[in-house]
Parts: sequence; structure tokens; C-alpha cells
Amino acid sequence: MRSRPQRESPLDLLLQTALDAVIVMSADGRIAEWNERSAEMFGWSRDEAVGRNMAELIIPERYREAHASGLRRFLATGEEGYLRRRIELAGLHRSRLT
Repeated sequence: MRSRPQRESPLDLLLQTALDAVIVMSADGRIAEWNERSAEMFGWSRDEAVGRNMAELIIPERYREAHASGLRRFLATGEEGYLRRRIELAGLHRSRLT
């Protein structure tokens, strides 16, 4: 009996093929997934990033409390969007933290 090749999940495929950084954060604010583009962009390998607090790793310090507050509100109410619109923020590279 031949074994079937193991199928990759849609998330695995996304992480492997995305041209942009893809970071998956768990409800406690910790990084659950981190693709190769994230490693290139932020300077942390997947092994170094997964399990770390996302805000402390890549969010500029002046935005961390707003991030934490928004995450708490979302988890409590399901309400998303602090500003009610999407914004683009610069993330921190490893060299800025170490």
C-alpha cells in the first residue's frame, strides 16, 4: 500500500508562498506563526519569534499600549478597529531592539 503525500494546510501554503510578512498572533498576544518574509523584514528567525510577545518584538513602544488595549477590547467584545480604519505602521527590526 502506497502512502499518500502529506498535504499541507492552507495556512502552511500561505506562510510559504506569501510575498509579504505574515504573522499569526494568538489571543494572548504571542506569535503563533512567522513566515520567512517576516524573518527577512524584522530580523528574527521563526524559531526566535514564535512564542514571543508580538508587541514587544515588532511594535514601536509608543504604540504598544494601544495595541494591548485594542486586543483586550477585541477579546472581550469582538469589536475591532481602534480607529475604525486600517492604518500602516512601521515595525521594529531586531537591530533596533538589541
